[in-house]
Amino acid sequence: MVEYTRELSGFTQWLVFAIVILAAVALWQGVHLKRTVASAEANARRRLRAYVGLEDVFFDWLMRDNPDSGYSHNLRLRFKNYGATPAILASVRWKRSTEAALGNNDAESLLEFGQMMLPPGARFERPLGSAPGLGHKDRFFVYGRFSYGDIFQMWHTVRFCYVHHWTEPSRPEAVGTSVFTPYGEYNYETRHETQKEAMAAT
Repeated sequence: MVEYTRELSGFTQWLVFAIVILAAVALWQGVHLKRTVASAEANARRRLRAYVGLEDVFFDWLMRDNPDSGYSHNLRLRFKNYGATPAILASVRWKRSTEAALGNNDAESLLEFGQMMLPPGARFERPLGSAPGLGHKDRFFVYGRFSYGDIFQMWHTVRFCYVHHWTEPSRPEAVGTSVFTPYGEYNYETRHETQKEAMAAT
């Protein structure tokens, strides 16, 4: 009887030990599964969310769709949703200047602009007119920021800064080249939990 009790006690100890091990494994699997699910959700959001960027900064042609007509001094911005789902373009601020005074927070709101939906692949552009001394042969900066929301209720603020360069034509009868290129490390995006935070950042 004593031997049986001893064997039963030993079996019970091993059983408790096995249960503890199984519980630990189950807990580890649960944590790992939760991390896997969270990672999969984050990856899905990255693949499916909207990505709005400044597609181009350029001067209009003197004659629409005719590059041979030469450049006017009328500037234009063009935005595009590069993502897989719609975006809400909520705010746009911009400025052109001979200096990239990004720290002054002096960019102005785009006139007569309200929130708008940008489907995947869609573009939005706005003519900005001309400014003395900041024409298609001058070196100057175009900078600003805009905010947009995605279908996952996350908000994003994009800062941009482009510098304009003019290249004289190689032949007298040819048209020169006007090019805007990203300037410095001022082109980046930040994420916000709410639209209020995004609007405050713009």
